[in-house]
Amino acid sequence: MKKTIITLTAVAFLFVGCSTNEVDNSAEEQSPENVEQEVTEPEELTTAELVLGDWEYTYDMEGTVIEMSLTLNEDGTYAQTTAGQASEGTWEFIDDEHIVVKSKNIISKDGQKWQIVKATTDELHIDWNANGDEAKVLEFTRKM
Repeated sequence: MKKTIITLTAVAFLFVGCSTNEVDNSAEEQSPENVEQEVTEPEELTTAELVLGDWEYTYDMEGTVIEMSLTLNEDGTYAQTTAGQASEGTWEFIDDEHIVVKSKNIISKDGQKWQIVKATTDELHIDWNANGDEAKVLEFTRKM
């Protein structure tokens, strides 16, 4: 009987000692070194997307502060207020950096050509004299 208990105990130790030692490697498999992570870059906005929205500009004209607001809508309409005088009309891109605005306040039937000098999420610089000899760049900031 004593031999049987010793034999069974020895066999049990043998099985425990010979069993494969399975280790949970899931943490290792998921470490940054072993896992390909999909990194998505934020989508870059186009100029056409960046110009949309509400903009404001303030400038000093010979001692008089002039406030200007401009709203460019996705549907091709715009609204502009300069020193309290409102106008509205339509706008469209004619190439990657120029838009044409048309309204009853613009004399030319072809509208007025504006050059988009800079367009970011916070700034919109427009040359309102794109057809003229001398640039007239207005530096708008996005309304908050």
